[in-house]
Amino acid sequence: MEHLTQEEAILVQLGIWASALHILRNKRLDYSGEVDPFGNFRRSELRGVPAWLGCMIRNDDKFARREVIMKRGGEAHVKNETLIDTWADSTNYVSIEAGLEIEILPNRTELLRNLTDIAHDLPDLVQFYLNKALEEDQTNSKEKI
Repeated sequence: MEHLTQEEAILVQLGIWASALHILRNKRLDYSGEVDPFGNFRRSELRGVPAWLGCMIRNDDKFARREVIMKRGGEAHVKNETLIDTWADSTNYVSIEAGLEIEILPNRTELLRNLTDIAHDLPDLVQFYLNKALEEDQTNSKEKI
């Protein structure tokens, strides 16, 4: 087994995050509409399950799917949901769960402020890591020649 390089690992993360954002944009509109971004998760409350816990349970389904697919060597039977989609969905569930938990935590304002500050750095961080990965890729290409 060959381990990923630092740059490959960064590209995996960036690719999953990008895929997650694309999926989230479309699924949020289909599942929740345009008013409440977590409306579909709140439906679990009708059955006595807090929304954040319902989200966690849904993510458990993604964990189970990934486990089965990996035990099969990466072969998925549902062809219209790739393994990348499943990783991205799981990433989204963690973020959605965080949002649902933030709604009920007493330090909501502080958490939102901290996450907003971090989010402002995202474009620069993405550009930095993409440039780093591309430089590494070019270096590796030259070494193979």
